[in-house]
Formats: sequence, structure tokens, C-alpha cells
Amino acid sequence: MKKVVHVILGKANPDRMNGVNKVVNSLATAQSKLRYPVEVWGLSKKPNHDYPERNYHTKLYKDHGKYRLSLQLINDIRTEKEKNTIFHFHGAFILQFALIARILRLCQIEYAVNLHGGYNRIALKRSRYKKRLYYLLVDRKYLNWAKFIQIIGKSEKTGLEDFKIRTKIILIPNGQAYIPHRVVKVDSPQFVFCGRMDLFTKGLDILLEGFALSIANGLNAKLKLIGGGPDFTDVVGRVHVLGIQDYVEFKGELYGQLKWDVILNSTSMILTSRNEGLPGVVLESLALNVPVIVSEPTNMGEVVTKYGCGILLDSNTPEKLSDAITHMCSKIGIQQYDIMCSACNEAVANEYSWFNIASDLRLNYCIAS
Repeated sequence: MKKVVHVILGKANPDRMNGVNKVVNSLATAQSKLRYPVEVWGLSKKPNHDYPERNYHTKLYKDHGKYRLSLQLINDIRTEKEKNTIFHFHGAFILQFALIARILRLCQIEYAVNLHGGYNRIALKRSRYKKRLYYLLVDRKYLNWAKFIQIIGKSEKTGLEDFKIRTKIILIPNGQAYIPHRVVKVDSPQFVFCGRMDLFTKGLDILLEGFALSIANGLNAKLKLIGGGPDFTDVVGRVHVLGIQDYVEFKGELYGQLKWDVILNSTSMILTSRNEGLPGVVLESLALNVPVIVSEPTNMGEVVTKYGCGILLDSNTPEKLSDAITHMCSKIGIQQYDIMCSACNEAVANEYSWFNIASDLRLNYCIAS
């Protein structure tokens, strides 16, 4: 059985707002429970072990920046040379990973790459020319040397195809563990957003304008915003410009049970992103039996439609969102809403089991190149 070493920037701390770190922690936890030999190697500016207890071994190395690797890291890679080990990188456009990959190739150690949405077409539009130059200078070899590239949503595949990468591409989504929770009866419309305050990427302009339209049409509802980020001040400003400050509540950055309690007391989670890999907050919402309203770029549309656990927007516009909010509110208090809630957990159990994902990855780790 191959040993798996996951490589990340960070410490795989689930109590942070970093989605990649949460994913790696959950995946490694599931792999360890299945008795797969697994470790997480993290690069951090402060490599102290300040994270919750876990069931897998973690090695932390000083992150010296883009152009220099820790000598301890290099030495530890060499000790894996005679072992049956595969490395699994998590993230996109990270020069340190390409440097590590060169050492792995010299040591004839295989590796896989999960780009976590970094190569879908919308993501590539930001700093387009820098990213294409980076690909030519760095990622062309790094990605083509990989055993396989794991994508977590269909939108990534079209972006990768533009670069004519020869490496095998496999679609294996992120997962979601069951979240123990009480049943909450929400009698009045309460909507929630959770994530980074990034107006363009997260489509917060669409969310606020769509919600404002619903309020203007006479809906008496609340919108709770969980999170912080670069555009927080702009988001607050837009709320006031739209005149909906009495209907919007900023909850700040919340984690774990505090976050789940806010989601549980909501009618629906809304995510109108223009670009996503696979949004963990939507999976968490479904695990809590809270229906969702999502845009196509979340890569959740197919599952939401298949199980009837929410609403997929026909187009990602304020008008369509307002229609979806109105439609969701019309279900409150009747059997159709209860059926939608029950479908949420079914979708998670069938489509996003971490144990199934761990098994699928193990198969691909072991297939001969």
C-alpha cells in the first residue's frame, strides 16, 4: 500500500478560514481511519504545532518564501526515496511546490496535484499574463510530470484543456463529513452567506442587489453575512447604498459550532460565486439539512438539481436570485420545504463521502503510470 504525503501551505488546521487546509485535514483523517499510511507536510512561516488533535502525523517546515526550501524538508524527501510513497500537492501557482516536485523527480518519487480550482477560466482571468508566463516557465513541467491532476469541479477541466496538458485529469470532488445537529424550525425567511468578502469572486454584488430587489418587492427577510476579507468595507458600503442595512447582519468570522448554529437558523445558504473549486460552506449547509441557492460556477448545480436540495440559478443575476429567494420563501412551512431539507443530507451521503473519495484516490495513486 502506497504511503501518501499531502503537501500544503499551512498546517491543515480546520479552525481557519482556509478551505484547502480544511479539505486536506478531512481527507487525511478519512485516509487514516481507513488505515492508509498518510502524513501531511506543511510549509508555514510559524511552524509550531498549534492545531487541534488529529489521527495522522504532521510535519511542519519553515516557509522561507518562493525561492528557497527548508534543508530539513529536502533531507526528509530523500528519506522517502526507497519507500513506496506518493506526494499529493494542494494548491495552484505555488513556486515552492514546483521546487519540491523537481527534487521528487530526481528521486524518482511520484506525485499528484490538486489545483483546487486555480486553473478554471475565471480564476485564470486574474493576472492573466503573469499566470500564462508562470505556466510557461514553471507549471508546464510541474503539471506534465505529475502522475495525475485531480480536479474538484467540471469548470476546472476547460481551463486546463486550454494549456493542452498531457497528464491524466481525474474528477474527484471534495467531501463533507456528517455534522451532528439538532433540528431547527425556521418560521421566517432567514438567508445566510458564508465565505471570504471578495465582491467579484464570491458574487457578493449579485447577492446584495438580488436581496435588495426582494426587499423592495415587499419581502420581510434577514440576510446574515459570515466572514471577513479584502472587500469587507466595500460590502458594508454597498449594503448602505442599497438601503438594506436594517435587513442585513454582519456576523464576522465564525468557526465550528458557532458558524453551524447561524447556518442552522437559516432558511437557505446563498452562494452566487463567479468562480469556485467546490465550496465547503455549501457542503456544510447540506450536511446541516439547510437547502442552498447556488450559481453554476459553484460546481454544485448538478447535485442540487439531481437531489432537489435547493435551487440552481438559471443565470447568475440579481433578478434571478430575487426570483429564487421568493420561490424558497414560498416553501417555508409546507411539506415541500421539509422534503428539500431531507434531500440535503442524502446528497452529502451519496456524493461527498470522504471515505469514498479516499478510496477513489487510493485507486489512482496505485494505478501504474
